[in-house]
Amino acid sequence: PILEPHDYVTDVITYLTTTFISLQKLPSSIRENVPVAGFTLITEYYMEIFSGISGSGSSSSGSGGSSGSRRACRFNMYGICNLSCDLKALEHFAKAQAVPNLHNAFRNIRQIVDMLLTGKILDLSSQIKLEMRTNFKNTEESDKY
Repeated sequence: PILEPHDYVTDVITYLTTTFISLQKLPSSIRENVPVAGFTLITEYYMEIFSGISGSGSSSSGSGGSSGSRRACRFNMYGICNLSCDLKALEHFAKAQAVPNLHNAFRNIRQIVDMLLTGKILDLSSQIKLEMRTNFKNTEESDKY
């Protein structure tokens, strides 16, 4: 695992720093909404990686469509640790900004990463499977009547 964020994350933080400085002379609503929108896009990108869905609107088969395309995603613990390191750098940068609670934009992806690192994702998966089986059995029983 890495101890420092990847260079591309450092480059994104440098870019955002410059961009946020240029927003200082704009109205406060813009100064707050632009960082939130930017961090939301970053979070969506990470969520797409985990879900295996590309939001680009084009699929590898060429059929297109706005629902995105499936792609195979595999992770190992080193990859998750590295993602956690990158995420920590982004969260730290977000906390240093004037926009209140901007770091919360990463809350969902942080929860997923933390569950993967601790192994709790397996517990969640088992719970979801159990609930699905229970719901399926309840549906079968209600269909009998």
